[in-house]
Amino acid sequence: MDDKKTIKRINNSLEYLARPITDELNIMAIQLEDNVFLVRDQNDGAYYAKVYEISRPKGEKISTLIRMLCSLSDEENNYRMRLSTFFRTSERNNRSHPFFLTVFFNSNDMLGVAGGVAPYYNIRSIIERFENKYDESIKNIYGADIKCMPIERVLSMASLNMDNVIKEYSKADIFNREIYKGIKDESLKSTGVRIYRMEDSSIDIMSLIEYDMPFYSTVDIRPFSQSMKEQYESYIKGKYRCDGYLLSASDINVVMSLFFVSAKEEILKDYAEKFRRDSSLKGVYADPYEYDDKFEFLNASMFGVLKREPMYLGNINMAEKFVW
Repeated sequence: MDDKKTIKRINNSLEYLARPITDELNIMAIQLEDNVFLVRDQNDGAYYAKVYEISRPKGEKISTLIRMLCSLSDEENNYRMRLSTFFRTSERNNRSHPFFLTVFFNSNDMLGVAGGVAPYYNIRSIIERFENKYDESIKNIYGADIKCMPIERVLSMASLNMDNVIKEYSKADIFNREIYKGIKDESLKSTGVRIYRMEDSSIDIMSLIEYDMPFYSTVDIRPFSQSMKEQYESYIKGKYRCDGYLLSASDINVVMSLFFVSAKEEILKDYAEKFRRDSSLKGVYADPYEYDDKFEFLNASMFGVLKREPMYLGNINMAEKFVW
């Protein structure tokens, strides 16, 4: 146990951003040493988030990685995670590009703090526990190396333009309000869809994407803890009088999204409707994000740090279709 001075120093290591930044992007504070965001929750309280880059191991299925990520959770720490990729459809056969992992350390869920912000000292120990478990059970066994993304790098990735060029930011830029305003104002034109149901989890989502158009793919996953599992099964049994209903080992909480990017607004409008129409014929159902809602796309380009999407029941086989 650390002494009181150490605990106070760690708790005070959060550096708060200007109020206008929080109002626009929900980011309340950052912890520079550990590269952790403190983000205002749109519902209640706040959560911490950290972004990692994961190397792609050879010869292994993504579903294996997703299962192993889910296995890192337990009854005490039930992690919500987002996997993100970005590339052009011409790269559909290129499986060597990296992808990104965002882990949400929710103070309310993990520490029983309702409507407030858990001290960073408590959260830091949870982050260390997660990273140690990752190294033990995924990095050493699965071969997928993981490295933390500096906060300035996360901001740089959000500045990606149609020429595949990003602006390089430094730690000094992190507290510059104009940087955040520029990222939001200059973000690419995008249209997004949220996948809410797949009748057949074996469908290859990539086969539905025909245009040579850059796109972001995101999938949020969260396994069921034992208590969550029991609550959900009880809810289903009570609502539908289905006494034999049980969740399977592959059932998880998910939300899956695709964001298509173009310099031409008319292409995006046409393509969004075409994707929804064609995908529904194959049993993949999607709702559109509003075209003019830049925040949704900005959140995707910042690996989901700014906002957590509502989740629903899915399975690991569905989730793996959104990570290439």
